[in-house]
Amino acid sequence: MSSTSPSFIGEYFIKESLCDKLIDFFHSTPEQHSQTIPNTNIQHWYTKMPGKVGTFDPRIDPNVKDSMDLTFSYKTIFSPDLPVEALPFSNMIHEYIDALGDCIREYGEEYVHSLESIGQIQEGVNLQYYPPGGGYPNLHCERASSTYPFVKRHLVFMTYLNTVTDKGGTHFKHQNYTANAIKGKTLIWPSDWTHMHQGVISPTQEKYIITGWISHTEPTDIWVDNRKSLQLLLDL
Repeated sequence: MSSTSPSFIGEYFIKESLCDKLIDFFHSTPEQHSQTIPNTNIQHWYTKMPGKVGTFDPRIDPNVKDSMDLTFSYKTIFSPDLPVEALPFSNMIHEYIDALGDCIREYGEEYVHSLESIGQIQEGVNLQYYPPGGGYPNLHCERASSTYPFVKRHLVFMTYLNTVTDKGGTHFKHQNYTANAIKGKTLIWPSDWTHMHQGVISPTQEKYIITGWISHTEPTDIWVDNRKSLQLLLDL
């Protein structure tokens, strides 16, 4: 591969103050917590529990993935009818989605045509904590199956919420590139096998990230609200 070949890995930055808000929210939420929104069809506002591995039969296995995951329901993110008690949480996650939209717009300018088939966030957004010595070192890609929802994943996004100085980044095998974990750094890359990657475990420091996927959208998928898709978010 030529040294001038594009990696298709975009690196951008969001505000550090937003990273702090997300970490604070993580710590304020108890483990095994599942918050519901009354008088709506949204069953899980967000959940916090040990991270799971496995495409077809997800399981908790800290020997493979040692993390605590706080998952925001995508319906919560895009619902126009959240109750008052949900607004502080909603405003925080919308602030992140807005910052992410700026990053995605820059990615589209850097990699022309990359956003032509872009759709929306159709899965939960995951705020993850890795303790010292913990992580997900298995080599993997984000579209590891031809089944839903994996097959519709188009781009991956991930933001480091704290700086890790003793390893702790993300290594991309085929690009022979390791991204350092720097507070606010937001990575965007294609979801397929071309971007096999693995977490680099820090033996001494903890790591926080927020991550998720942008999927291809069909007409029947579109939500009718003011943040229904990244097409609206990016004014595409």
